[in-house]
Amino acid sequence: MKRRAYCVVAVLFVVLMFAVPGAAIEYPGREDPKYQSVPYIEIEELYQDYLDGNVIIVDVRSELEYNTIHVDGSVHIPVGSGSFEAEVKILAKKNPGKKISFY
Repeated sequence: MKRRAYCVVAVLFVVLMFAVPGAAIEYPGREDPKYQSVPYIEIEELYQDYLDGNVIIVDVRSELEYNTIHVDGSVHIPVGSGSFEAEVKILAKKNPGKKISFY
């Protein structure tokens, strides 16, 4: 029975190993006209901007997720809050010239 369980886990691992990278190539919603003007950057550029202090990282997840783990120095503004847009605008005004990145 244990051998069968290991085989199932191994098969799932192989399937995910090949399926996930292919799915990650395209980002859902990027083709949506309302998001076409939103710029995006690659992770390497984001990391360098983070090291240089040129970016504000906004964690848009729930409070539970944020409290569990988050990027050091990130700002927590849950996307589900009624004041999300207003808080982001205030953040942008207080930090002119800095990029704002959401995750």
